[in-house]
Amino acid sequence: MKNGIAYVRISTKDQSNFSIDGQLAHIQEYCARKDIQLSSTFCDEGRSAKSFDRPDWVKLEDFVKKHHKSIDYLVVCKYDRFSRNAAEGLRMIELLEKKYGIIVLSVFEQMFVDADSPFFFKQRADMLVTAEFELYVIKERIKFGQHQAIKSGRFITLAPFGYKNVKDINGKPNITPIQEQAEIVRQLYNACYMGASITELNTMAKKLGVKRSGNSAIKRILTCPTYAGYLVQPAYKNEPEKVIKGVFEPIIETSIWHHVQQQLSEKRGKVVENEDFPLRGILLCDCGKQFSGAFSKGKNKYYPYYKCAAHKGSNFSATKIHGQFDEMLKLFSVPEPYIDYLVSSARRQLKIGMENQETELRDAKRELKKTAELISSLEEKFLANQINHDTYNRWSMKYSTNKLSLESKVSSLQTDKSAQLADFERLLPQLMNVWELYHGATLGDKKSFVRMVFDNSLSYSGNSFRTPFLLSIFSHNMLRLNEKGLLFYRAKTASLQSVELTGIEPVSKHILQKLSTCLFMH
Repeated sequence: MKNGIAYVRISTKDQSNFSIDGQLAHIQEYCARKDIQLSSTFCDEGRSAKSFDRPDWVKLEDFVKKHHKSIDYLVVCKYDRFSRNAAEGLRMIELLEKKYGIIVLSVFEQMFVDADSPFFFKQRADMLVTAEFELYVIKERIKFGQHQAIKSGRFITLAPFGYKNVKDINGKPNITPIQEQAEIVRQLYNACYMGASITELNTMAKKLGVKRSGNSAIKRILTCPTYAGYLVQPAYKNEPEKVIKGVFEPIIETSIWHHVQQQLSEKRGKVVENEDFPLRGILLCDCGKQFSGAFSKGKNKYYPYYKCAAHKGSNFSATKIHGQFDEMLKLFSVPEPYIDYLVSSARRQLKIGMENQETELRDAKRELKKTAELISSLEEKFLANQINHDTYNRWSMKYSTNKLSLESKVSSLQTDKSAQLADFERLLPQLMNVWELYHGATLGDKKSFVRMVFDNSLSYSGNSFRTPFLLSIFSHNMLRLNEKGLLFYRAKTASLQSVELTGIEPVSKHILQKLSTCLFMH
């Protein structure tokens, strides 16, 4: 009786009908007929046969090195279980048969010619080539299926944060929003839309419970076209890479997504911010140097402090300073004439916008039609071999991106702005509550607000804030601020700036840009 070892394998993407148990049954039945006694069986489940870098095959090789003198045969069900790489398969067979004297046998591919005959070598080589050919067929079938799925607008890979993988009514893979996560994505996009830095957004994401945070993770979320309902269809054969509309629910409006992409492309440098110290880099020591912020260890926990590098050991409690700053903001108010002016200005600008909306919409539709014609012309030239593949790819991506942007613009211009006018009239009076607006703003907008109000000259000493400049719209609050010892105004001129409409225009522009946007996004 001859001795043998068995090897069985199945891949996760294998489309054969051979299960592990089925292969073993066939091998055992074959060995019983051929009077071969099996001493060991090796099994690689979920492994490709493209190479021999498989866990149990490595164990098989080690076993052969130690026991090859007592092994006559290596039995497989079919050669494609052994290898789907013809060159590697023949090399391994040569090693087993010539070095170790172990003959490789296939249950379903028995050959009735002498093993020393060149026809034996050719037939086995043909079988291994066929096995490799079948691997390419399987890969091509999978790639084509994926291409068609993406082309139809379905998302078939691992769902990004905010979505989950599901099957549609036809049992096809796709994605659907997870409402809790989708709301987090919306908040991140809205905050970015309002000017928040990547560092601020990362801090925000952590607070909202996003596990995979970090600046790079946030950037991936903010640049992922899936959230706007888009799909990137990879190049396939002669078809170039395209951006297409998906058949799943978007989380972000396309206009917001495009605006965020533009913002990200325009940002330069790295901004280091910290929500614990919103006045860091703005608040001045009485010596004129900017305060830095840090934590000092107390008896039971760490406490935040502002400190000046020029005065070592002189720390100011950040908790106290923030409390006094909040009291100061609560006493700030915008005079009625300014609010009335802002409301009328907003009304005027929106009415002008609505009057121009039809013209812009008409122009956008004309551009969209022109872009569609350019895409059609480009495809005709490519099919007629008038341009090469690279040229087609380059211009196709450019036109497709422009088309999606124009479609977004048309969609935005077709919305009714009368409701937006009503929102302005309802929300702009809330500018009376300066404290609420400040705490509802991003860290960047908070700093912009402080810089504008005090002209980069707010300092702290003697347990009070001090400034030589105060924006005119807040100057009428000075008496109450002075009485409470919160803010001392040391103006170079003899009297406070009066409340008059001459200074409204630049102020209105800043507030309409920075604060009204904040109101609407929330």
